[in-house]
Amino acid sequence: MPERLELSATPEALRQVKQWLQELKGRYALPDIIVGELNVILEELVMNIIKHAKPTPPSLGPIPVRIEADLSDRRVMVRVMDESLPFDPLSRPKPNLSLDLNDRPIGGLGIHLVRELSDRFQYSYEQGWNVSLIEKTMHQENRE
Repeated sequence: MPERLELSATPEALRQVKQWLQELKGRYALPDIIVGELNVILEELVMNIIKHAKPTPPSLGPIPVRIEADLSDRRVMVRVMDESLPFDPLSRPKPNLSLDLNDRPIGGLGIHLVRELSDRFQYSYEQGWNVSLIEKTMHQENRE
């Protein structure tokens, strides 16, 4: 059965995610490197939901967010779901990192970071929910 965290897309959600990851670290003896990378990934995805997600009419309150994690000794699979209008983060073009900082358009670096830190990153829209699926593989050096 997956671990689950339910929250609202508010700034408080970032603290809740960090605390939840620490609980999972203790419960499953997750390596610091995996927890650190998952923290960056989830912070980026949840912050994007807080800042950019558009509620599905007729909802007026904060957008519901659900995070589920399936953990094994070989991998961590995380699903980040928000009940809002469809937005595929993978549809954004990859940033041109060769450009000077002053010449780069604003945005896109967070999703780029999520792509780089994930072994797998997929998106789908299921029954009114945006679903980002992230997989982290537990390499031998991460298990020690």
